Amino acid sequence: MRLWIMIGAALVAAALTAIVLHLHPPAMRRLPGRRRI
Repeated sequence: MRLWIMIGAALVAAALTAIVLHLHPPAMRRLPGRRRI
């Protein structure tokens, strides 16, 4: 069903967003030159 695909996509997007938010500050500290994505 398309509903399950949409739910799965939303969960993946939320997970990736959480991972990026958690890993983004250390990445900025390690790479000061790449503050903007």
